[in-house]
Amino acid sequence: MAATVIQIESVQLDSAARSKTTNMLYSAAAAALFAGVVWLAMTTGAVNMIARAAGNPTGTGGEFANIIKAVKSLLTPLLLVMLAATPLAVIAGLGMSQMGNRKGFAIAGGAVVALVIAGSASAIVA
Repeated sequence: MAATVIQIESVQLDSAARSKTTNMLYSAAAAALFAGVVWLAMTTGAVNMIARAAGNPTGTGGEFANIIKAVKSLLTPLLLVMLAATPLAVIAGLGMSQMGNRKGFAIAGGAVVALVIAGSASAIVA
C-alpha cells in the first residue's frame, strides 16, 4: 500500500491585511474594555456619585442648579491639576521635537489647548 501525501498550503497575509486584522482586534478589545468599564460604573453606583455630591438624591429628577454647583466644585481642582501639568507637557513636547520627533509640537499644543478648554468650561459654567 502506497503512502498518501497531503499538502496543505499555508495562507500568508501581506502586511496591509495583517495590519488591518490587528487594528480590528485592537478596536474590538478597546470596545470590550469600554463596555466593561461602563458596566462596572453602573453596577457599583459610581454614576450617581456626582448627583449625591450635589445633594440631589438618585431618582428625584432634575434640579440642574445642584448639578452645576457640583461641576463648579470639581472644576477648580481640575484647573489646578491642568495648570501644574501643562508646563511639564510643553517642556516634554518641545524636548521631543528637539530630538527629532514629529509629534512633539502636537503634544505641546494639545496641552495648551486642553488648559484653554478647561478654563473656558469654568467660564461657561460660572
